[in-house]
Amino acid sequence: MANIVKYEDIQVPAHLQNRKPNTDSFLAGISQGKQFPTIGCKGTRFLVKQDGTETVLPTMEIGVVLLGAKPNLDKSYYATAYDPNSTEFKAPDCSSDDGIKPRADSPLKQCESCAGCPQNQFGSGKDASGNPGKGKACSDRKQLAIYANNGIYGFSIPPASLKAFVHYVKETSRRGVDLSTAITVIGFDANFSYPVLTFNFGGFLGPEQVAKTEVFAASPEVAEIVAGTPSGPSAAKQIEEKPAPAPAPDPFASMGGETVAPPAEKPKAVRAVKPKEKVVETVVEAEDDELAALAAELGL
Repeated sequence: MANIVKYEDIQVPAHLQNRKPNTDSFLAGISQGKQFPTIGCKGTRFLVKQDGTETVLPTMEIGVVLLGAKPNLDKSYYATAYDPNSTEFKAPDCSSDDGIKPRADSPLKQCESCAGCPQNQFGSGKDASGNPGKGKACSDRKQLAIYANNGIYGFSIPPASLKAFVHYVKETSRRGVDLSTAITVIGFDANFSYPVLTFNFGGFLGPEQVAKTEVFAASPEVAEIVAGTPSGPSAAKQIEEKPAPAPAPDPFASMGGETVAPPAEKPKAVRAVKPKEKVVETVVEAEDDELAALAAELGL
């Protein structure tokens, strides 16, 4: 009988320890699905999927640290209209993990390339009633790696929230903020019945917390989320500058349990409100206790 060794008992011998595991060719072309835990949206609540279980978080807002982002957008197309009353998970009829070509296992592939796909053109989308709209039938999502809920998770930004995210990243980076060293507060826009997210600045992390998040950002878990495929401990750090969204009001306004008011549509209007720069600095310096409590809540 063959000798079987449990995974946890595997110890690589000295003469093999410098060899890099060759997994790419063995896994190429095989659909593996998401192997990492995720935080997503279920209506206007956050849904944690981990180890085969689903948990709805009781809060309308979560504080996170942005660790990395997938360079390209994920894309998904459904041939049938979304049914809000359905409780069953339905995989997209056609999808892409890199925004360049559809997945090989797409059951109803629409085109050989995303750029030339008719479902990826503006004006191809339809509203809930089936009427033609200005959007695309194939929706875009941005995949992030975040630290939240005492762990590393994949977080996918839905199409209707991409504009707000782009605005947030641009407004914070304009003020010299490296988002991997700060707390980002993600909430739901109360003006919508479907998931439209808000993004707000929640203050800076301390030196020790930044050191921890740098380790998280270089971890194989983040590499897997960012690359979309499993990676080993030697995976290179892959942190992308993220497209940004909505205006960032009071740094700690979104921590009190109420959703933040929807951000202004046009960057010009936001740009004019320069006093907010000072508000951010004042609050971050004056609210050390509140920031420390939030960092403790994040497990940092």
